[in-house]
Amino acid sequence: MTAAFSGRVPARPDASARDHETPAAGHMVRIRLVLRPDPARTARHTAPYPKLVDELERRGRWPGALAAHARARTESR
Repeated sequence: MTAAFSGRVPARPDASARDHETPAAGHMVRIRLVLRPDPARTARHTAPYPKLVDELERRGRWPGALAAHARARTESR
């Protein structure tokens, strides 16, 4: 890391990380509610979604494998 970020890496990254871990540990979040998709509300996105996936792939924003996975997930519903 020192070679890649010359002079910007703290001399003692472990101590620096430890300073930030302690306050964060007291602020952990517990999830009590799990949201489930409602097919009646999500159905309106079913038709335009494949077009979005195609466009993201065409523009090079999504690799082919990810686009294929998204299409397969849409078709299986």
